[in-house]
Amino acid sequence: MAKLVTFLMAATVGCLFNEGETASFEDDVADDLIKRKIAKAAKAKGSADKTDAAAEKAKAKALAELEKLDDEALNKIVADEEVQVAADAEKPAKIAAILAKRAE
Repeated sequence: MAKLVTFLMAATVGCLFNEGETASFEDDVADDLIKRKIAKAAKAKGSADKTDAAAEKAKAKALAELEKLDDEALNKIVADEEVQVAADAEKPAKIAAILAKRAE
């Protein structure tokens, strides 16, 4: 496995890395650099944005699918997935409760 680190100072690790540069190393090398405060853990650029966008897209898709269902189908999901919802809850409340339960 490999980890990304961003250098906090100039350091030679096979070659010279300058402060602010990001590089990928085997876990043990990266962990040593972090432990000695030569570098800090880093994330790949855009990885969080892609993950967030994918999660939002999946949530929107799930919402759209639930909104297509009638009350009987929603009640079945509530029962099958053991979703806590008031007995007199309206459709939007049931959908919100189902999505919240699935996000746990």
